[in-house]
Amino acid sequence: MGENPLTEEEFIRTAQLDWEDTPIYSLEDALEACYMNGNYDDIGGDVEAPTGHFYLCERWILVTDSAGNKDIRTFESTEEAEAQIIELQQEFDLWNEPE
Repeated sequence: MGENPLTEEEFIRTAQLDWEDTPIYSLEDALEACYMNGNYDDIGGDVEAPTGHFYLCERWILVTDSAGNKDIRTFESTEEAEAQIIELQQEFDLWNEPE
């Protein structure tokens, strides 16, 4: 089993310390700061795809659809989140196959 995952509060605080000039007040803010600074663990999809555009940070996946709606998915461990990102990528790859 891996290390104890960061709590939401710890993750937000870490992002606030890493990017002091960026206003970070929520989990979504922290995830977006990670994304904008290239500090994510995995990325894939497309906002036009049924899967949306998605990226993984620690044990959270943020999915954005074509309307700009965001969905944060929280997992108990990074391993669970990584397994989910693989499934999302497989779904996207099936959708994105040339006809």
